[in-house]
Amino acid sequence: MYPQNLRFDPLYGTPHKFWGYMDYFYTADGFGPSGLLDVYLKSRFTPNEKSYITFDVHQFSLPDAVMDEQGNVMSKSLGLEFDLAASLAITKIITLEGGYSFMHMGDTMSSRRVKNVANASDNAQWAWLMLSIKPSFVFEKPAGK
Repeated sequence: MYPQNLRFDPLYGTPHKFWGYMDYFYTADGFGPSGLLDVYLKSRFTPNEKSYITFDVHQFSLPDAVMDEQGNVMSKSLGLEFDLAASLAITKIITLEGGYSFMHMGDTMSSRRVKNVANASDNAQWAWLMLSIKPSFVFEKPAGK
C-alpha cells in the first residue's frame, strides 16, 4: 500500500478546484499508487465588481504506463477538459452562476484498470445553472438591555 501521507486528496468537497468540473477524477485512490497528473491553466476575467468569467484547461494523464486487458501498453494521456464558468451578482444576496464543461477523452479512460468509461472515444459535456440566495440575518439587541 502506498503511504497515505504522500497522496494528494483534497478534503471537504474541493476536488473541483483542482481536478475540473466534470468529476471524472473525484477521489485520489482511483489510480493506484502512481496517482494522477493534472497539468492545468486557469484564467479569470473580472469585467466589473459584480461579475466574473473563468476558463480552465486540464490535461489529465497517468505518470506510469498502463496495460490494457490484452497486455498492450496504453497511452498515458487520459484527456483534455475545458471548463467555462460565469457569475453575476444580481443583488447583495442573489447570485446567478452557470457553466459549461467539455471533456475530450483518450482511449485509456475505457480501460478497466483506469476508469472503465463506456464509449470513451465520445466527447463528454455538461452545462449547469445555479441561483444562489444567501440572506443575511441580523438580530439587533433591544435598546436598554
